[in-house]
Amino acid sequence: MSKVTMPEPTVWIKTRKSNGEVDLSMEGPIKHVDLFDWQPCITTTQAEAYTDARVREALKAAKELADWAEHEVGVDPELTPGLQAIRALIPK
Repeated sequence: MSKVTMPEPTVWIKTRKSNGEVDLSMEGPIKHVDLFDWQPCITTTQAEAYTDARVREALKAAKELADWAEHEVGVDPELTPGLQAIRALIPK
């Protein structure tokens, strides 16, 4: 499970349930008012930062596994280029 959290929405798309009218709102759903369906939206920049953080997290886990495998289990020499490629992808 990822430790990276989704960014807070910057705007909400609200669709009126009775007639399908769509509008934008800077504020989220109103409690106890069930007139709209609400869809949270984030910016492209937020989405890219979230994705980058998830990728960094996955690469870090892959590097830790590769380091463990290399030192504790021993690695087939044919896998060494793959391990080096994983390490090269991790930002310093």
